[in-house]
Amino acid sequence: MKTDFGAGNLEIRDVPLPTIGAYEVLVRVKAAAICGSDIERYVGKNVMYRPPVILGHEIAGIVSDAGRDVKDLRIGDRVCVEANVYACGKCWYCHRGEENLCHERVGIGYDVDGGFAEYVKVPSNMVIPLPKKVSFEEGAAADCFVATHAVMDRSKICLGDFVTIIGPGFLGLVILQLCKLEGAGYVLVAGLKKDFERLQLARKLGADETLISDQDSLEKITLERTNGKGADIVFDVSGSESGMNQAIRIVRRGGSITAIGTLPEKVEVNLLDAIMKQVTINGVRAYTWTNCMTTLKLLSEGRIAIKPLITHKFPLEEWKKAFQLLLKSKGVKILLVP
Repeated sequence: MKTDFGAGNLEIRDVPLPTIGAYEVLVRVKAAAICGSDIERYVGKNVMYRPPVILGHEIAGIVSDAGRDVKDLRIGDRVCVEANVYACGKCWYCHRGEENLCHERVGIGYDVDGGFAEYVKVPSNMVIPLPKKVSFEEGAAADCFVATHAVMDRSKICLGDFVTIIGPGFLGLVILQLCKLEGAGYVLVAGLKKDFERLQLARKLGADETLISDQDSLEKITLERTNGKGADIVFDVSGSESGMNQAIRIVRRGGSITAIGTLPEKVEVNLLDAIMKQVTINGVRAYTWTNCMTTLKLLSEGRIAIKPLITHKFPLEEWKKAFQLLLKSKGVKILLVP
């Protein structure tokens, strides 16, 4: 539970079993993945939450109880939990299938209690049955749904495009695989010295080239590989001011940047260059139900792989060890298992 704003203020607490309403279900958590935003809340960089609140928004488990008006789920069902909790289902955005933009939507794990716990309650329409071939661990790694939204909805990859991904974390490595599925011709993944092991994994997952950007010039290499044109699409998954400015420098005229990492509120970004190059900058906010279904289908068919990205599992009581690993950029996706 994140008990207050600021660095730290995260601790194990005993709380009552959640009481469910008529249209809610109680999920016994089998696995919950740690997101980069959870780390940012822990160190005080992210203030998008309402303490006291149980963190954890990437959740999979078993339905252990259901409200009286829940018709399409049964106790014992294997499920994962969708992020768009309490989206109204009636507004302009919801009718367009963009429930991630609904004004009534709240964030599980930061607005309302999440899944770093033995049980979590959620509206039944935000629970998705897991295909038989998808494990609880894979179902919990919901950042892959964000990657699908970023690649398939927010970016327009054309056959043969040159794509650069800045940031080889979990999201970046799933985006790499999806770009290949969408027909990208060449994918360059860039990271820092501390990302060496992640960059090796990127090569195994299909990256055409990897680069350590605090040793080699990403701008120089990108221009060389594209005959001076620049990347068609850049995914900035770094969530940093330097990453976004780097993206603007290496994208071609008329190209696009998809920004996924959570930038600080105040950054100095060279928008003039982006404007003069006629660059499209796409934001990404969570994901949609359609993204969930698409991703689970790809996972069950073996067309994308996230098992190699799940590098550590810890019991809930050892959450500090898990958080410290991620703070040191060790591992890729780390799970807590209540």
